[in-house]
Amino acid sequence: MSSVLGLDPDTAAALLAADGKPVRFVEVRSKKGSKGADRRVIKVAHADGETVLYWSAFRTEVTTPQSLDGDNPPVSLTAATLPCTGRASG
Repeated sequence: MSSVLGLDPDTAAALLAADGKPVRFVEVRSKKGSKGADRRVIKVAHADGETVLYWSAFRTEVTTPQSLDGDNPPVSLTAATLPCTGRASG
């Protein structure tokens, strides 16, 4: 059996069904919930002869609060400056 962690639950179930494994789904979410649409298997367990796939929805859409038209360019994360004490730690 191949690892199905990180896969969409339907894709994971199809792979396990090809191996002849019965599958059960359990949704896992925070108290506040998530508006995400990207479903992924986060845990796999085996109980009573079946494979239990625990899955959760993730919000992975990339959004930017700033305009990309040049008026307000996004901040570059590669231009960060870190303080230097001149001493090696340790």
